[in-house]
Amino acid sequence: MEAAYPIFKAKGVEELAKYALFLENLPLVENLELVPLRLEDFTRAIELATNEPGIFIDELGNINLFDAIVAALWERTGAPLATSDRKLVEFGERRGLKAIRLQRGV
Repeated sequence: MEAAYPIFKAKGVEELAKYALFLENLPLVENLELVPLRLEDFTRAIELATNEPGIFIDELGNINLFDAIVAALWERTGAPLATSDRKLVEFGERRGLKAIRLQRGV
């Protein structure tokens, strides 16, 4: 799911088309397991946002639901999370979850 984040920052039809191609081919990657979301993951995401506002609530008071859902799924699976999101890494460190820090492209 963290790989889906760029869709929020895509600019223009060309970027969206490239991203659609990426998602279309994602299931073809070897050793990739797609983990379905459960209703409980959404419930946990809201709980996390309530309990960790510094991580999941932005400066305008809006919930970063996408990050909270990623965190809930991360907790449930315990799988390493590849991300460049500093707040998610901080969340994982506090809970003993493994993060693989990605470097943002230049």
